[in-house]
Amino acid sequence: MKCSNCNAELREGAMFCGSCGTRVVQPAAEAPAKRLSCPACGFIANPGASFCRNCGTKLGVTQPVVEKVNYEVSSSPLEEERTVRISELRRAEEARLAEEARRAEEARLAEEARLAEEARLAEEARLAEEARLAEEARLAEEARLAEEARLAEEARLAEEARLAEEARLAEEARLAEEARLAEEARLAEEARLAEEARLAEEARLAEEARLAEEARLAEEARLAEEARRAEEARLAEEARLAEEARLAEEARLAEEARLAEEARLAEE
Repeated sequence: MKCSNCNAELREGAMFCGSCGTRVVQPAAEAPAKRLSCPACGFIANPGASFCRNCGTKLGVTQPVVEKVNYEVSSSPLEEERTVRISELRRAEEARLAEEARRAEEARLAEEARLAEEARLAEEARLAEEARLAEEARLAEEARLAEEARLAEEARLAEEARLAEEARLAEEARLAEEARLAEEARLAEEARLAEEARLAEEARLAEEARLAEEARLAEEARLAEEARRAEEARLAEEARLAEEARLAEEARLAEEARLAEEARLAEE
């Protein structure tokens, strides 16, 4: 036997399904076919007949078979009373059986309604459980998607932070490199200016030394010229004096010669 809801195998005598919890509706045992009796003439009809074959009356309520007893009509009052009593008893029995059949039908319908209600409640519980599970699955999926979105957002923010940090570090490195290059350029410029100042100072000192040397050489040349001129003047003076001395000596000698000539002439 299988469950009518989930088609799972059921053990013998189970009241509920072990897989989905649906109440197991036991199949009704087949009741033996009952023979119907006509409520009008009491004729016993075949099972499943809709109308009485004797009088044509419509057969509605299932009646238990009541054997029809044919009594010979007697003109005796006792027999008539007995026939009436038997007829009343037969009708009372038929009414009781009809009432029992009605109550059995009502009980069967009530049981079917109860089982249908239980089946409906079980179906509603199953649908509610499925809805709850579906809602939980939906919420779990939403939570998973939200978590994935949160993780993706965190990863995106982390990536943006990493890129921003890399950009900041790159910018700092660029600025540091620019500062280093600017410092090197400044130091190079200062070194160049210092070198130029040193060269200018050396050039100035060299120029001053050259000028001083030129002045010294000019002074030496002037002094040499003055010394030369003094020497020339001295030599000229000495030459003059020597010439004067020579002339004086020549004049003396001439005078002595004259005097000697005069003396010789005088002697003569």
